[in-house]
Amino acid sequence: MILRQGLVNVDHHPRRDGKYPAGFMDVIEIPKTGDRFRLLYDVKGRFTLVNISETEARIKLLKVVNIYTATGRVPVAVTHDGHRIRYPDPLTSIGDTLVYNTVEKKVVDLVKSGRGKAVLITGGANRGRVGEIVTIERHPGAFNIARLKDAAGNEFATRAANIFVIGKDLAHPLVTLTKQQGLRVNVIQEREEKLIAAENRKNAQHAHKIRA
Repeated sequence: MILRQGLVNVDHHPRRDGKYPAGFMDVIEIPKTGDRFRLLYDVKGRFTLVNISETEARIKLLKVVNIYTATGRVPVAVTHDGHRIRYPDPLTSIGDTLVYNTVEKKVVDLVKSGRGKAVLITGGANRGRVGEIVTIERHPGAFNIARLKDAAGNEFATRAANIFVIGKDLAHPLVTLTKQQGLRVNVIQEREEKLIAAENRKNAQHAHKIRA
């Protein structure tokens, strides 16, 4: 019923089909309640919704996956979600990120992929992690490998095709990240965090009973 009334927007378009395939970087809005979310991956590689502001909801990051010349010698950039951007910036290359305004329907900035850029991993065992590019190793006839470092100094690697540029550096991502900020913790740290969270919930319940 809610969908049929057009009360849920995806990238500022009302979606009435419950099977509409919302995907990575999509912005989901419920205008009547003022709720706005971006669909990202958490550090365990699962889809998760991240609360965002009204201003940020106007922006979507698009990864360039192909560039070709259409009829009439019109250059076209194809992005990860199927957008076809005519006449992109001449400096645009495959792997770069376009900052797209979903309200005005235009590209407002270009972020080149390269050393030092902040990226979010979208595939493989490290999906959901965030780090900066240290180097990209070229392997003709095989997969190119991106060497990365996260905010805690941990180094890891993934296929270059799995990186999605989200900012010019780790300190200034263009989108709000998950509460883990793309940092994966080890099993011991994760257990400690769960124990602390459980203790906090227990204390909160106890305080509530006392007030009651």
